Amino acid sequence: DTRTARGSRVVVKVSTGPVPIVVPDVRWVPLRTARAMLHRAGFRIGHLSERGAQGPPGRVVGQNPPPGRKAEPGTEVRLVLDAN
Repeated sequence: DTRTARGSRVVVKVSTGPVPIVVPDVRWVPLRTARAMLHRAGFRIGHLSERGAQGPPGRVVGQNPPPGRKAEPGTEVRLVLDAN
């Protein structure tokens, strides 16, 4: 409980929430590297799925949100891995 004297000036700052940050491009890197890059940038790993693609197995071939898009820190980034 904080009290101020009647008539004193009070400044109220309203937050609009966390400042969005740029999602890094983790495509074509191994999953372990992608996890580290996203963690360092302030994101979490979301759902992992696999599909056949043209890259080496276990590499990230897709992500959502896409690289370069801004998102709030802590946002989950879904990854698609090459299953070949």
